[in-house]
Formats: sequence, structure tokens, C-alpha cells
Amino acid sequence: MAFWVYQLYIVSYFLHLTNRFPVLGPIRFDMLLFVFLVGAAVFDWRNKRRLLENEISKKLILLILFILISVPFVEWPGSVLDHGIKYFTMGTLFFFFTVFFVQTPKQFKIFIYLFLFCQTFRVLEPVYLHITTGYYGDFASTTGEAFLDRLSGAPNDVINPNGLAIIIDTIVPLYWYLSRVSRFHKWLAYAIIPVSVYALLLTGSRSGLVGFFVFCFLVWWRGRKKLLGVILGIVIIVVSLPLLSENMQERYLSIVSTDTIHSGTKQGRIEGWKRDFSVAMHKPLFGHGIGTSLEANVNKTGVYLVAHNLMFETWQEIGLIGLLFFSTYLYTIWKILVRFLAREEIQDKFALAMANGVIANFYVSLAFSVFSYGLSSYKWHFMGGVVVILGAITKKQLATQ
Repeated sequence: MAFWVYQLYIVSYFLHLTNRFPVLGPIRFDMLLFVFLVGAAVFDWRNKRRLLENEISKKLILLILFILISVPFVEWPGSVLDHGIKYFTMGTLFFFFTVFFVQTPKQFKIFIYLFLFCQTFRVLEPVYLHITTGYYGDFASTTGEAFLDRLSGAPNDVINPNGLAIIIDTIVPLYWYLSRVSRFHKWLAYAIIPVSVYALLLTGSRSGLVGFFVFCFLVWWRGRKKLLGVILGIVIIVVSLPLLSENMQERYLSIVSTDTIHSGTKQGRIEGWKRDFSVAMHKPLFGHGIGTSLEANVNKTGVYLVAHNLMFETWQEIGLIGLLFFSTYLYTIWKILVRFLAREEIQDKFALAMANGVIANFYVSLAFSVFSYGLSSYKWHFMGGVVVILGAITKKQLATQ
């Protein structure tokens, strides 16, 4: 039962059912599901704790313990207890819920397909609204010179253009590698990926496009027909650019050019990294407290922005010691994925597709994190949980052969 409640929680969390169905708001639907899952995990703790006896779980638990122990030493412990711990917990519990409640190969497939469905829906909904009504949902300004319409999540969603780009950069690698599982998966990928890339271009997210290029490079690097890949990439760029407005072309060209109307915002991001560094140096060892990057930047520099770089955000919030724990957790995820893909005895197409998709997601997310925050996001913890379950299920399958 807990597994199915977790699936319902995933749907409600990602599709924001309480926004779409107002009747669910007053009864605190998400909170009820969340409390049930926590209770189920605690009730069955004796049987579940063995699932935490792996490298990734241990590294994440060490990170959590450090964050809790360091609360008296941070600059704003009140903010940590008020909201910082709450949002970080909501992100990390995706790891524990996944490890505790997804146990069998069938459950794992349902879990992955449902996650993909939710995230794909979040991409297709605003694209549909854009095509039928001209919807964008957000805009960007260029130092007062011009405004650029940018596609964001649908009205019932709560994601900005960069958030939508992250979702697209997440699902495209998964669809790409799942296309190797069967003909159905291949045609599904052929249908979803072009629409997703179109949506990515409409977001105007330069960090999202950089992440997508990282994925394309990985595919090209690991492929056999490298010259064909280069030619195809050039053709796609030549065909795609004229389809974008001149303003949007200028925005993407600002990634490599300093002579566009959007180059100022790129330079502003670089200047922001310098401010973020100076803020981090105010509390270099223990940080200002989990979830306090915005508060720290406002108080220290007067700039109302979260650090737009995962390393600086982590450093500002949990200090250099916390950054070391977090980096070790990420390294462990990567190391186990590399080991998994190096095992020649694994022949399960779905498992291999997921491992390839997740490690591609790992590289893309690292590239994206250079220009974005996300310490308390579900992303890294969801990824860690998937890797743990992937390893556990494969181990059982090989033991029965």
C-alpha cells in the first residue's frame, strides 16, 4: 500500500494536484500523503533499515547529520528551523521513500514511467497552451533595452523558464536511452524529444541549452558515427535558428558572444558569482544555515537573489565542511553508476537504459548547476534513490540466474 501511496504522492507533488483541484487544498492532501509515508517508514523501520546499508545512503546520512549538528554554529539558526530544514527534508525524503517503498522490478518500472509521465506532462502542457493561445508565462528583461517572452510552466504549475528547462534536460536523456529497450520506446522517444527540445528553445534558458549540449556531446562521444553526428548537429542548428525570433537568437548567441543585447545579463551572472563568493567567506566553515542563501545575499550584499551556482549556494548555506559532505555524496552516486555500467554480466535492457540515462542526467545536472541553485531540490536525492534501487534489483536478478 505504501508503494501506491508514494506513487500518488509523486503525481500530486509534480503535477500540483492541489492547484488543479481546489477541493484538495483545505484537507492538506500533500501533507496527508507525506505524513502517511513517513509513518509507514517509521512503522517498518526494523525491516527497512537494512536498505540503508549502502555507500550512497551512508554518505547522505552523514550530510544530514552534519546539517543538524551544525545548526548552533550557523549565522541564522532560526531561519534553518523555520523553513530551511523543511524544504531540505522534502527533497531528501524522495531518496528514502524511493529506497523504502520501491522494491521489485515491476514497481521500479511503474515508478520510472510515472515519474516520466508527470515530467512530460509538465513540458507538453505549456507547449500546447503556447501553440493554441500564444502562452509564454514569463519574460526576461535586458537592462531595460528589451523584453523577451519566455516559456514557463503552465498556470497550474509553479516553475519558471529555467525550472522548465531543468525538467526537459532531465527527461530527454531518459527517453533517449529508453529508446533502446523496444520499438515502442523508440517511437515514444521520437515523439517526445523533438517537442521537448522545441519547448527548451522557447524557455530562453541559456543554462538549459548548455545542459542539452552536454547531453548531445555525451551521445556523440559514445557513438560510433562521429562525423555523421557533427553534420547532423550543424544541420539542426542551421534549421532551428531561423525558427526563433531575432530576440531569442540574440539571447542564445550571448552564450558565446559579448556583442548582443543579452550579453549584459550573462556578465551579471559572472559578477553574481563574485558576490556569492564574498558572502560565503563570511561564514566559511559552517555557513549561514541550510535554506538561507537568499537571506545571506540580501543581508550581506543587498541583492535579492539565491546564489545561482550550486557550489556557492552550498558553501553559503552549509559551509566548506558541508560542501565536502555533499560533494562526497555526489561522487559516490557517480562512482556506483560507473561501476554498474562496467559490469558485463548485466544484460537487462531497462536497467542499462536507466543507468545510462541517470549518468547522463548526472553530467547534465552538474553543467546546469554551474548557473543554477538546487541544494534542497529533490533532483540529487531522487537520482541517488534510483541508483540504490537499480543496484539492489539487479543484484537480486543476477543471484537468481
